[in-house]
Amino acid sequence: MKYLPVLAVLILLAVGATWVRYGSLSPCSWMVTDLAEQMGVPEGVAALKVRADLALRGVLDPKPDECLVEWWRIRVDGTVHQRASR
Repeated sequence: MKYLPVLAVLILLAVGATWVRYGSLSPCSWMVTDLAEQMGVPEGVAALKVRADLALRGVLDPKPDECLVEWWRIRVDGTVHQRASR
């Protein structure tokens, strides 16, 4: 029980860091921001690419959990870096 306040502080720090980095708590916004930075294009272009990629997978109206999975793929797997370097 004594770890509960520590855990709460860590969660608040993580949420604060995410807000500072992305200006949003939406995984869909995170994905667009990271993709724009990695590709070196404006966020509007990255948003169109994200929508097109998700549409090709059959996701026309992405939910936060679907965006989180895609963001994780982009962020961890480095998929965008591999495509951009070809």
